[in-house]
Amino acid sequence: MKATNRDSRFLTLIWASRLAILILMVAVSLLLDAAGTSNHRTDVRQQWQNELDEVSLNLQSTIIQNIQTVWGLAANVAVEPDIKDERFRDLASVIFQLAPQLRNIGLAPDFVIRHIYPLEGNEAALGLDLSNGSLPPAQIEQLFEIRQAVYSGPIDLVQGGQGLAGRIPIFERDSGDFWGVISVILDLERIYQAAGILPMKDGMRFVLSRSDNPKNQADIFLGNAKTDWQDPVAATMNMPGTRWTLFAEPAQGWPDHPESALLTRSLLFAMVLLVTGITFWLTSLMLKDREMQRRFWVCSNRRPSALHSTAGIARHYCDRTGRSTKALAIWRVRCNISNADSISTVSRYQEAWAFSGAWKTTSVSVVWKGTCRGPTRL
Repeated sequence: MKATNRDSRFLTLIWASRLAILILMVAVSLLLDAAGTSNHRTDVRQQWQNELDEVSLNLQSTIIQNIQTVWGLAANVAVEPDIKDERFRDLASVIFQLAPQLRNIGLAPDFVIRHIYPLEGNEAALGLDLSNGSLPPAQIEQLFEIRQAVYSGPIDLVQGGQGLAGRIPIFERDSGDFWGVISVILDLERIYQAAGILPMKDGMRFVLSRSDNPKNQADIFLGNAKTDWQDPVAATMNMPGTRWTLFAEPAQGWPDHPESALLTRSLLFAMVLLVTGITFWLTSLMLKDREMQRRFWVCSNRRPSALHSTAGIARHYCDRTGRSTKALAIWRVRCNISNADSISTVSRYQEAWAFSGAWKTTSVSVVWKGTCRGPTRL
């Protein structure tokens, strides 16, 4: 009974080990697959982030380059505060050749536009007081503090489309007094084209917004305001007086798995099969070894059916089952046990058992006599 319980516990342990290895390998495969998917999604997001940062940099650089060309006009006015309209037009025409994204340039001493180029189509802007609505008090203070261009927009243009307004402060060279501003209107559609935003790429959701939240539809001024966002990447563009945020994500959503997911999962499945197969093979060998040991113990506790070979080669026991195994080398005597009877009792008997390279001495209590036909090997 004890041996049976031990064998049952051993078999339970073997199957528990097999099941544990199988569960472990499946769990490892799932974790590796999840990690691969997560890493792929992170890589894709990083790629989109890098591209969006580049677009944001190109957009800001294009705007700044256009404004930089106007600083030459501001330097001329600082030296020549009483600039004539003809002189202004000559300088403005040269600037327009260098900055094709400009829509118009206006000179506004004390914030009132007195000169504008080109005049055609912009006549209504003459006499406009920028401090009365166009430039809020906060931006006027910022002009005096930083003495750099301050931006506002986008603004809807009378001629159609959207524009970005840039105001450059001018201080007289000799007195250092504030003279006024140069008002520059940039054509945003041309800016977008120069920055590579337009035309928009296929398979991409993209918007430009004044807000950090892409769901604030009222603040979106480029792109589809009703986009159902999942988890877009964002790039913020800060300029004095205004702040824009670019949002983008794939039109089909972020990928759920790598492009070569089938190959990766096939390799993981093969790994699970290989490790599980090796585990089953090794445990099967352990079961066979356990069975052989069990048979030895059973044989040693049974009544032997023969004493020894008459040739005196060695003293052996006979096994009634007559089963052979590769892992066990036992010499036995073929005996006729039908008429065997007990003849004597001895204290010890030498056995020639070659199991795992060891010779064993086993105690027996009863020796049986029979007719033997010589030793054979299992």
